[in-house]
Amino acid sequence: MSLFNKKEKIMLQSRTQKNVTAAFEDFLREVSRWEVNRGLIKEWDTAAAIKDGLKKSVWVYACCQKIAPDVASVPFTVEKKVGKDYERVDTHPLLDLLDRPSLSKPHSSIVRTAEMHLLLGGNAILYHPISAGLPKGIQTLNPATVDPIADDVGGIKTYKRSIDGFPEEIPDAPRSVLHLMYEDPSNARWGLGRMQAAGDIVTASIKAVEWNNNMLDNAVGSDLVIALKQYVQHNQWAETVGKFKDMYSGAKNAGSPLIFDQGAEAKQVGRTPKEMDYIKSQEQAMYAICATFGVDPRLIGAQEFSGRAARQEAERAYWIHTVIPEVQMWTEYMTVYYKQFWPDIRVSYDLANIEALQDEFSGKAAAGRTLFDMGVPLEEINRRLELDLNLDDVPGASEPYGITLSRKSDSRKSDSRIILWRRKDGERRIWEKRFAESFAKGLKKDLDVLADVVQNGESVTNYEDTIRQAWEERLSVSHTVLGKFFGEKKYDELVSKAKNLKPGQRKNFDATARVMADFIRQVSRAKAGYIASTTILRVRNLAAEAVEKGLALSEVAQRIRDQAEVWTEPLERSRAMRIARTEAGAGINHANYAARQQAITEFNWKIDKEWLETPDTRTRDGSTGEADHTSSGVGGERVPNDQPYSNGLMYPGDPSGPAEEVIECRCSETEHVNTEGETV
Repeated sequence: MSLFNKKEKIMLQSRTQKNVTAAFEDFLREVSRWEVNRGLIKEWDTAAAIKDGLKKSVWVYACCQKIAPDVASVPFTVEKKVGKDYERVDTHPLLDLLDRPSLSKPHSSIVRTAEMHLLLGGNAILYHPISAGLPKGIQTLNPATVDPIADDVGGIKTYKRSIDGFPEEIPDAPRSVLHLMYEDPSNARWGLGRMQAAGDIVTASIKAVEWNNNMLDNAVGSDLVIALKQYVQHNQWAETVGKFKDMYSGAKNAGSPLIFDQGAEAKQVGRTPKEMDYIKSQEQAMYAICATFGVDPRLIGAQEFSGRAARQEAERAYWIHTVIPEVQMWTEYMTVYYKQFWPDIRVSYDLANIEALQDEFSGKAAAGRTLFDMGVPLEEINRRLELDLNLDDVPGASEPYGITLSRKSDSRKSDSRIILWRRKDGERRIWEKRFAESFAKGLKKDLDVLADVVQNGESVTNYEDTIRQAWEERLSVSHTVLGKFFGEKKYDELVSKAKNLKPGQRKNFDATARVMADFIRQVSRAKAGYIASTTILRVRNLAAEAVEKGLALSEVAQRIRDQAEVWTEPLERSRAMRIARTEAGAGINHANYAARQQAITEFNWKIDKEWLETPDTRTRDGSTGEADHTSSGVGGERVPNDQPYSNGLMYPGDPSGPAEEVIECRCSETEHVNTEGETV
């Protein structure tokens, strides 16, 4: 019964004016209840979106047929709360429900249909028959037939479904209804469909198609004017037009010659630019509709950028920016809904077998390996890169370098020392790369200057001091920054572990102390001289070889410039990297040495240092010319901080040592501290 039929019934039941007044008040109360309980007036609801969008626009259809199956292809998983975390489970009543939601339809079919409803109308309604307090199945309802009924505070107290035009309350609603929606800021109870946003564009596109079809079927209508030189009656005009259309309009009569009686003249009428813009308007509609749905046009038939690589990149971007957020929304709604039955679960998803994301996973795996080599624990890598790896049975996953991969090891190299070395090596590699990039620019600049010198017929030897000064400045700046950073880091690390410091006793690392200043000055000067002399020698040899071949000075200069590529690319195996690795190792280890010495002086502690050799096959053993050092037996050696190791070095990379012990050394140190009987 409609609202106004109710009013008529109430008024007819009144017998007196008093009763009429009371009846009218009843009517007003009925109005109030109707305003609260009435269904929604839905713009572009699912029915309209299917009729006027999905069934009429090829681009709407293509977008929906792309997204819905892809969303349905992602498997949902169930995780159960264990302590503060959630762990994936293989058996659970919810998994059974998702695996077999219906006797006639698989879960993927239900998700696919519901996702189509969601895309078109902004709402998806999944009904769950309840038995013994738990859902026993899943059915997709057409949102066009469903109304959410508000309670007195604007929430949803139930859902009604229209069957053959008669609304009936859905059993056990709202507990039995999972309602997914795209949020509409103006309506908390009903979602905003994408078709509502794209409605005008879709309508215009459909109108354009209709117009174009009419133009094809009635081509003479606007292209041709028949002028008669004598007056004709209306019935004669109608008869002539009908015969003319039968003879010349339509595809089958295209190109037929026009034959007129005397006194008739045909004139061609050109189309306006607006009429001729059909193709362009359809293209614009395609882009607008695809943007609304989040689908790259090339994935649904657009010819532009149709190369395989471009399509693969578009597919990956589409999954990341459209499908995964859509699946994430599904899991969030499902988690909230199913928690009323199983409070300790949440719904997640598994992307491991999605082909479009395999390259993305490979990239993440490569990034994970880099982070692992830098000392980041596997659990942290798994979390940051969202790899979704099960590390429960992996020993040491929470520790830096918890797994030894293809590393040479023996009884002297305990797991703890290997882990510690890898953490320190990861820190060093970050700095050596920064230095290598800077040093590569310096080498290129040196060679550009020397090439100009040779081209001008001057001697490169005269510029050796200029190059030396430039390198001395570069190295001085690098070691100053490095020493301050690692000196402060080591000093703070030592002092923070002490328990018996008095208030005010703790100080800061002195990066300007003599031990630091002397190192920076001496090392920068000595290394700069060596680098400059090596550069000059190589350039002189290049010039001599070129002159012997009779090359012009300009060609000699070009050969010198080409040497820059040899010295800087690839960076990892370049001269720039060799210089950077040598200087970073020496600078870091010296800063640690200086920090320990300062702590010894200030707090009267006893600190021993221990040599951590490189735990891989690149460690030199004295019999080969490869890898890090010839320190046979020095690994694991422990001596007081102010005493040298048995190989004569104060620390790994000590510049006072021979080149074969120092160049590209990747060894490190740890320390053992005794503060009045307290071991740190």
